[in-house]
Amino acid sequence: MGSIDAIDNLQQDLAGKNALVTGATRGIGRAIALNLARRGASIIGKSSSEATLHLFKSLEADIADSYRHHQAPIPRLIGVSANILSLQTPNHLADLVQEHFNGELNILVNNACYDEMRPMGSLDDDFVQKVLLGNCHHPVMLMDVLYRRGYIKPYSRIINLSSVSGRQIPFP
Repeated sequence: MGSIDAIDNLQQDLAGKNALVTGATRGIGRAIALNLARRGASIIGKSSSEATLHLFKSLEADIADSYRHHQAPIPRLIGVSANILSLQTPNHLADLVQEHFNGELNILVNNACYDEMRPMGSLDDDFVQKVLLGNCHHPVMLMDVLYRRGYIKPYSRIINLSSVSGRQIPFP
């Protein structure tokens, strides 16, 4: 199929590396988590809620299936739900990096977003605050807390994603 399916599991160029992927249960975040894990990286994958955490279990099954006929060990996969609108989420995710990866983070993928759309002319302060909190404040504070705790090193990689959906604001 696509390039994700063509990855040689025996290459394992990311074996021993640790990644935190927000928005890991759907779309491009899921594809990134799958790609990293197939290359050997252990993953903490964040979903938006307990209701979507089952999607990470599906991802775990896909990863296990891709390792079925190979000698390489399956990397650690930790699924967690956390709300990007909560001010405690960056610290909670950093605590998980410490708990599961001993504070060693090689790859951070900020992919989660607050994606409720409203047409221009129907915005209110609460809505705009949620958009800014989820799409700006959360990724910046997550990077900051990981850096302050020393989990982001000079060799760590940070990938920040955004969506073209912001261009789809329905103007009147």
